[in-house]
Amino acid sequence: MLNRIPSRIRIPFLLAAIAFLIHLVCNLHYGFHGDELYFIICGQHPQWNYVDQPLVAPLLAAASQMFGSSLVLLRAVPALFAGAGIYVTCLTVLELGGAAYAQFLSAIVVFFLPVLTDFGMKLHTDMVGLWSWPLLALWIVRLTKGANSRLWVPIGALMGVSILSKYSVLFFAAALLVGLLLTPERRILYSRWFVVGALISAIIALPSFLWQVHYGYPMLELLRAVQHGKNVIVGPMACLGQQVLLSGFLAPFWTSA
Repeated sequence: MLNRIPSRIRIPFLLAAIAFLIHLVCNLHYGFHGDELYFIICGQHPQWNYVDQPLVAPLLAAASQMFGSSLVLLRAVPALFAGAGIYVTCLTVLELGGAAYAQFLSAIVVFFLPVLTDFGMKLHTDMVGLWSWPLLALWIVRLTKGANSRLWVPIGALMGVSILSKYSVLFFAAALLVGLLLTPERRILYSRWFVVGALISAIIALPSFLWQVHYGYPMLELLRAVQHGKNVIVGPMACLGQQVLLSGFLAPFWTSA
């Protein structure tokens, strides 16, 4: 089977498949998480949005249970995104000139980084970002290397879907935009296809935004409640320390980048 896969993507495909299978086998050793049950119920009553999350995770959760209660099918969803994320990560390494060793090392870091491992362990709103965020970055890299400007169209579509998965992708989009504006690579923004991509993204996300408007921005109310009643505000050093804890023994890979 591997012989039928182009040699350039053979390693990314193999590493993605291994990650998917590990998650699929190991994620079944514990039962349904409370949030997963909540997502299933939400998805069985489709809306353009929900009080505390957009619609993609609930819809995927409900779809996995169409043929009856199944922990295997439910956990296959985040496992698939985890594998896809490693595949895209390896493609990015290839795009930047990395060989087999760099691909293996990147896959190991992504798979074992505690916070990312958790995203692939159970169904929740962060799982889509395992695949979509790296893919958005990869496509931007390709644009800076001379890819056709029409690539902004799928970028806009994927950004729209990502917004419907997790609103925090807007911070990622802002970081990408600022990074481009502060470098000579801002040239890729001077294209009508960038405008088309932005419009596509806005159109996809528009129903969710209108739902928020109609119900008085419940997500903002939720975030205010979380800020003052759940989360603890800490200083820069404490925040950095928490990020190191979330990264575990792999923290040096991103702190030295």
